[in-house]
Amino acid sequence: MKRFFIFLILVIFLVACGHRESPTGGKKDTESPKIISISPVEFSDISKLEKIEVVFSKPIKRNSLKTGLHIYPPILEKELNWDGAILNIEWQENLQDSANYFFTFNTDIKGEHDNLLDKNYTFVFRSGKTLESTIAGNFSFEKVEDKEKEVTLAVSTADSVNIFTKKITDSTFRLEHLNRIPHILQAYIDKNRNGSYNPNSEPYDYRFVPQQKLASVNLELTYQDTTKPKVNRMLVLAADKMQMQLSEPVKKYDELQIYTADSLKTSLQIIAASLEDDAIFVLSSQMDTLKYTAEISELVDLKGNVKQRQTIEFEGIAKPDTLAPKVLSFWPADGTSIKQLIPDIVYKFDEVIFEKDIKAELLQIETGQQLEVKISGCPAREIHFQPKDPLQNYTSYSFKLQVADKDGNVRKIEPITFISIVR
Repeated sequence: MKRFFIFLILVIFLVACGHRESPTGGKKDTESPKIISISPVEFSDISKLEKIEVVFSKPIKRNSLKTGLHIYPPILEKELNWDGAILNIEWQENLQDSANYFFTFNTDIKGEHDNLLDKNYTFVFRSGKTLESTIAGNFSFEKVEDKEKEVTLAVSTADSVNIFTKKITDSTFRLEHLNRIPHILQAYIDKNRNGSYNPNSEPYDYRFVPQQKLASVNLELTYQDTTKPKVNRMLVLAADKMQMQLSEPVKKYDELQIYTADSLKTSLQIIAASLEDDAIFVLSSQMDTLKYTAEISELVDLKGNVKQRQTIEFEGIAKPDTLAPKVLSFWPADGTSIKQLIPDIVYKFDEVIFEKDIKAELLQIETGQQLEVKISGCPAREIHFQPKDPLQNYTSYSFKLQVADKDGNVRKIEPITFISIVR
């Protein structure tokens, strides 16, 4: 029995020894590697050197530099030599003379535990005496919510060779120490974080910048729009007035025709057509109580999408227009001061006006002198008036206006007064 107990204790001891837990290995490394220093210092002349030294905060996976390191102009004959966390980039070729070299380290670079480099780094070095250029500008956004997002700005040569890419969180940018050559800028918001532009869901802009010392460029990040404009409806306002309502603002069209919707297709004469954003205001010969077809071709929206041809049917009316034109807006406001001696006085009406139906009078109040006025924009709803000669500074003026529409309905408009003050 005693031997049995000794044997049992020995078995329990051996089993316990065989089930010890493995060590946990300590705390997981989640810290991103950083670049601590680079030698020589940035903007040094490296034309007579054969290497630069980059010190990382921790060891790096060496194969991650295949996509994580980019040099422009390209250095083809080079070696990457490591000593722990220190990288030596050594080259065996003569560098270009009078050129700035850009060494970019991006977030494809990984530490030994797959932690990505904390950010993109770009270091500039000179090779000889260089001519530099600067490109500066602003970002604007089609969608207000994009203003707070990070913009990816890619800079390349005119033949699309990548120089470097920056991540920008401000609404302005400034690219300095560029070589004095033409450049291409491409900006987008990388919403899906894949490092490339997705035309289906991300805003974008592309600009060619000619060779110059200092260039100012404003980049407008807009979404790709492949929707073609179309005619939504025809609003018949009177027997000779109608409004073609479009699905979106349009910058131009080729031809507009209106004809009866029967087999004869009798044309209705279009006397005037004024395009304003997403509507075309049409004056025509007298309609009858028939069905008509409006046909428009080559509708082009603000993003260049083209609707080749569209027709829409509508019912005509024989009711004449008996209402005088209404003023929708005007500038300047009555009793205000203006800062121009040749002001652009603007009136907008609810219908199309011809120049022959306008009477405009610009008077100097103190002397009663009448000034000659130029009228522009007709036929349209928005009419512009300018004095042919500059106004006198610190002098008050009165502007009187009377207009009539195509059917002879007259509107006498209350005069406005203003004073020109240019300091």
